[in-house]
Amino acid sequence: EAQRVAKSIAVYKEKLIPLSEETLTASLSEYQGMVGDFLNVITAERDKLRTEQSLYRLQADYIRKVAELESSVGLSLDELLLVDATGQQELEIDHE
Repeated sequence: EAQRVAKSIAVYKEKLIPLSEETLTASLSEYQGMVGDFLNVITAERDKLRTEQSLYRLQADYIRKVAELESSVGLSLDELLLVDATGQQELEIDHE
């Protein structure tokens, strides 16, 4: 589940956020060049903010999922990453 959310976050960061920024920039340029409507600028800004809000919700969901995972296995994510595929811990972890 956390991996699915992480993939969605990557899509937002790599594609959706830049696209919303480009759309806003294009709408603003058209308006400043007197070929676009101000409503298009407002709509593009609203869409950009909604896209960013969705990203923030996904990030919060990811943090919750990681916390649930850590709680269920009794290890932090950092500690989990030190365990190899055989289930053997690769490094000793100092809990001081």
